[in-house]
Amino acid sequence: GVAVAVVVGSSGLREEVQSVQTGTGYDLAHQSIDNPSTSFNVGQTVYVVFTVDTAAAHATAAVRILSDGLVEDTSLPVSLRRGKHVYEEAIVLGGAGTVTIQVSYNGQVQASSQVTARE
Repeated sequence: GVAVAVVVGSSGLREEVQSVQTGTGYDLAHQSIDNPSTSFNVGQTVYVVFTVDTAAAHATAAVRILSDGLVEDTSLPVSLRRGKHVYEEAIVLGGAGTVTIQVSYNGQVQASSQVTARE
């Protein structure tokens, strides 16, 4: 299936991170996910594609991977442009099981998606 997370903050306000998708590739020309999936092999590259809409001049986003609730990896912060844009980060799944992928905006987690890594 396709994992798409759309988040509304606890305050009821719309969050800047509007969606998260995972797949086995990224189509740069169309700024979209290739082969959307939530199931991957250990060691496979997973593309995390997320949409952010911000009015802030100096905002950042980061992708964090959690396995069994423990942080496995965190991307370097991505500098965001004003307006609505699509961004992607490539990650490699290191172990089997359920993995949570979180996208943060200025250090605050705003969206997450779960994928399965199999041996």
